[in-house]
Amino acid sequence: ERVIMGLLAALNAGVHPVIPSWGSIGAADLAPLGHLARALGGDGEAEFQGRIMPAAEALKLAGLEPLDLREKDGHAIIVANSLSTGTACLALEDV
Repeated sequence: ERVIMGLLAALNAGVHPVIPSWGSIGAADLAPLGHLARALGGDGEAEFQGRIMPAAEALKLAGLEPLDLREKDGHAIIVANSLSTGTACLALEDV
């Protein structure tokens, strides 16, 4: 629950993790979701108010603390087909 609420808080505040659009085909959702988890923890990059910056800075500017991700939190974020499911939902909405 803490991870979901942290992700929602970041997105609602306008902090968007920078996730590369190209990666390894064999990595499936793991690499993109790893970048998402990294940004929530204050590492990597995020977009905030139209600027790409270090994720820690974006979170701070938005008045948020980096999530204290634990072992099971990271596992829950990256081991799922949530990226593919979310992308499919967005495509369905566009149709």
